[in-house]
Amino acid sequence: MFPEAVLEQCTIWQEPIKVLPVSEVLDERQTLDQTIRFAGSVLVERAVELEEEAPVNSLMEALKLASQGDETAVNLVRADVATDLMERTIKAGFVSTSRMEINADGQLVQYGQSYRSVQANSLRYSAHPVMRERVWAETKNYFRLEKLINEQLLDEYSFVVFSMAERDMPEHFYSDTNTLAIQVSRRHGDELVTETAFVAGKDETGLEHDREVVSRMYAQLLGPEEGEEVAALNNAEIIDRPLLVHNSLLENGAVDLVKLYDDLNGGTFYGQKRPRQDYLAHKEECKKQALGYKETCDQVSAQLIDQSPNLDTPLKASMMLDQLSRAHSLKMAVGNAWIDPQVFGAISADHIRSAREALSRGDQKLVDQSLSQAWLFDTSTSCPGVASNLLSRLGLNGELDQSSGLDENATDKYGSLSFYCPKGHLNTRTKNHLIERCKVCKISVKCS
Repeated sequence: MFPEAVLEQCTIWQEPIKVLPVSEVLDERQTLDQTIRFAGSVLVERAVELEEEAPVNSLMEALKLASQGDETAVNLVRADVATDLMERTIKAGFVSTSRMEINADGQLVQYGQSYRSVQANSLRYSAHPVMRERVWAETKNYFRLEKLINEQLLDEYSFVVFSMAERDMPEHFYSDTNTLAIQVSRRHGDELVTETAFVAGKDETGLEHDREVVSRMYAQLLGPEEGEEVAALNNAEIIDRPLLVHNSLLENGAVDLVKLYDDLNGGTFYGQKRPRQDYLAHKEECKKQALGYKETCDQVSAQLIDQSPNLDTPLKASMMLDQLSRAHSLKMAVGNAWIDPQVFGAISADHIRSAREALSRGDQKLVDQSLSQAWLFDTSTSCPGVASNLLSRLGLNGELDQSSGLDENATDKYGSLSFYCPKGHLNTRTKNHLIERCKVCKISVKCS
C-alpha cells in the first residue's frame, strides 16, 4: 500500500523500538473500566470521581465568580477567550502550547480545576453521536495520560495523538482547511506540557490528504500493517490509538511530526502548498504571535466580566464571547498581516483587504466602513471554542433545547434576531443588522 520510496524518506524514523502504541504499554481493560465508571458517575451526576467541591461547569459560572474577584475564575475566562481568539483567526500553520499542573496524586490540574471536570463537562454536553465518540476517546486518553505519568513513562516518552476534522460538522471544525491537530504531550517537572500543531488536511483545490498522510505516518513509525489498519479507522478511533514516541525522536517537539507529515505529503508546509520555511524559526514566530494576542485577550475578558450581571444563562455568556471575539478578531486582522483574511470567509476577506489598504493610506473612515461590512459577512468559528460547542445543545432534528435560555421572541425592524437556515443551523444576528449567509454552512439566508 505504501511505496518503499515513501517509507524511506525520513531515515530518523527507522527505529521502531522507540515508537510504541500506548495499547501495548498499558492495560487497556483497566483504561476502559476507568472510563466507563467515570462516565457513569457523570451521567448520574455523582461526584465519585470528581473531587472538587464546586467545579466551574460553564463560562457563565466562571464570569460570575470572576466578577467577585476569584483569581482562578479570571484565569478560566482568559483561557476561554484566548482559545476563541486564536482558533478563530488561525486555522493552519500554527503551533500552540498549553500547560497543566501534575498534583501530588498524579492528576492533571489547570487553572485550579482538575482536568477530570473538563472531561466531565465534555461528556455531559456532547449531544451529537460523532462528538460523543470523540469525547469518549479523549476521556480514555486522559486516564492513559494519568497512568503514564504515574509510571514515569512521560519523563522519557511523548504521548502523541492525531485528531482530524469531521467532514460533516463544519460548525465544530475548520471546513475550509480540514485542519488536523497533532498533539505532543510530555512531562516537564511538575507540569504536563502539550504542543498542538495545526496542519491543513486538504489543499487549496479541496483535495483531501489528511487520512492518507496520517496512515503513512503510522506506517513509517510502526510498520506498513499498522498504516493499513489506521487507514480503515474513523477519526474517533484514530484519537483512541495514541502513540508513545521517544523524546530523542522529537527533539523539536510537535514540529518534528509536522515535518514528517509534510515530507510524506510531497513537500508541503503545515499541509499547505507553500514554500518551505525553517520549522524552528516558524515555531518561534508562533510564540511571538501568541504573545501579541494578550492585549486583545485582556480587553475581551474585561468586557465579558463587566457584562456578567446580564449573562444569566450559559448560552448568553457564550454568545457574548462570540460577538466580542468576532469583533476584536476582525480588528486584529486589519493590523496583523500574519492573519489570513480567508479564515473569515471569502466575502469578509475582501473587506478586510480593503480595510488594510485604507489603513495604509490613513483613511480611518474607510477602515471602519470595511470592518462593518466584514462583520456582516464573517463566517469564522472557533474550535473547540465555547460558542461553537454550544451548538451541541441543538437536537439532531435542529430544535433548540429550551433550557438554553435563548429568547427566540427577540425582534427588531427586520424580524426575529434568531432563525434557522434551510439546513437547520441556528443563526443569531445583532439588532438592526442583517446577515446574508448562514454562519455555519454559508448558504444564503436572505429570505430567512
